[in-house]
Amino acid sequence: MFAILPVSNNVTFIEIEKVPPDELHGSRVHSWVLIIIRENEVKFIEPSTGSIHDVTDERYLKIESLWNCANYWVNMKPILSLSKMSFDLTNLEYWEHLLVAEPWNIYSKNLNLSDPKSVMALKHFEMPNSWVCQLTIPIEKYRKRYPGSNKTILYKKTKLEKFSSDYNANGLTLRLSTYDDYVYEQTTTIIMTFTNRIDKLNKLKMNCKNGITIEQFNYDRKDKLKRLQYNLFAKPSWDNLKIEFDSVYRLDNVASLTLSSLKMKINFNKRSDQLKSYIINFTSQSTIETIEDLKDNIQVK
Repeated sequence: MFAILPVSNNVTFIEIEKVPPDELHGSRVHSWVLIIIRENEVKFIEPSTGSIHDVTDERYLKIESLWNCANYWVNMKPILSLSKMSFDLTNLEYWEHLLVAEPWNIYSKNLNLSDPKSVMALKHFEMPNSWVCQLTIPIEKYRKRYPGSNKTILYKKTKLEKFSSDYNANGLTLRLSTYDDYVYEQTTTIIMTFTNRIDKLNKLKMNCKNGITIEQFNYDRKDKLKRLQYNLFAKPSWDNLKIEFDSVYRLDNVASLTLSSLKMKINFNKRSDQLKSYIINFTSQSTIETIEDLKDNIQVK
């Protein structure tokens, strides 16, 4: 979260972007994976990213407890920094286990695992089956994904909006907007993703300053349209239009088409007749009335 302040002569952007003090620093609870490779070698795995971190990583402040399928250990020195902690779980100065039984690997040196009697002699406690009923989520609620079927997250000069697949009639599921200001009014770019659309549109990128818009489509369109680029501010609207196809799956092998107010060019790829492109030139004042007039403006290469 960033402080939003009015920009004036006495306020610099560094002060605006300065993160305000976090009153809950050190109080939030987070879970991650701890791997004890050896007694003095421990690694953290962050579940939100899948990345591996050392114990000395400053983003991890302290550990309250550890647990696995065998036992639950409570940190007896939670104030101590992680770099000074001992991760020998048998050391009662640092860790206290909740369940009576200890993991089998602690006794593995002196325990004959092939003898059932000696194994059962050290088994003091057995965890009961879970008393929690199986959790079920109706498919209707699962598809909503967010409370109210939508969610908005604000970042510095960026707004992220998420929607369930059936929330918007146009299939919009995500909209990422960037801004020039800190109050989210001067939009610079918009990126939108879609799903379940008849025209197979899956992503739209729009530059709000120059009007350049790019639409991307799924591969399963019948006409194999792959990409469409145009300018919202252009007059006429189809000036500088660029269309790209997946030529491998088209019978005519059309690869791309560019269109301006005075020219249209169609490019082909790997045709058996070696045709590379069509170029059609238009006049500023349309005088084309017959097919013969049109042919006079076509250049074949």
